[in-house]
Amino acid sequence: MTRTPPKKKAKELAKLLRAERPDYSYLKSVFRALREALEIEVPRKEARLPEVPTEEEIHRFYQAVWNCQNFGDMVLIKTLFYTGIRVSELMAIRLTEVDVERCQIRITQGKGSKDRKVPFPYAFRELLALHMEQMKVHRAVYLFESVRKRRYTDRGVRKMLARYAA
Repeated sequence: MTRTPPKKKAKELAKLLRAERPDYSYLKSVFRALREALEIEVPRKEARLPEVPTEEEIHRFYQAVWNCQNFGDMVLIKTLFYTGIRVSELMAIRLTEVDVERCQIRITQGKGSKDRKVPFPYAFRELLALHMEQMKVHRAVYLFESVRKRRYTDRGVRKMLARYAA
C-alpha cells in the first residue's frame, strides 16, 4: 500500500478543520488525540551521559590553564571554575556587577531569568581585580570583552575551552 504524500494529506485535513477555525493549541490537542487513537508513540531522544575525563586528563587541563600565556583566558577559565556559573552567564557579567570586596559576582537574568549572587574564593580576588583594572583602562563594559569592544560570545568561549582541553 502506498501512502498519500504529506502535503496532499495536509490539504485534506485542512479542508476538514477549516470550519473549526483552529489555533495552535487546538491543533496540538487534536494531533495528540490522533496519536493516541492510532497508538503512535512519540520517539524520545536517548539521554546521553557526558563523557567524564580521567584524572590525568583533568590534571593536564588544569596545568594548561594555570600555565597559559594569555592572562585574560586564564582569568576567564578560573572564573568559570571558581564560580560554577554557566558560560552564557559569564558573558553577560558587567564590571559593575563584580564586588571584589565581598568576593561576589551578581548574575543578572541567569537561567530562568533569575538574579543571584555567586561567591568566588578570596585567593582569586587579586587576580580578578587586576583583570578588571585592565578592562577599565580599555573602557570595557563587560568583564570579558574583545578588543573590538564587544563581549565574548558563548561559542567563542567554548572554542577557547576546547583549545585548552586539546
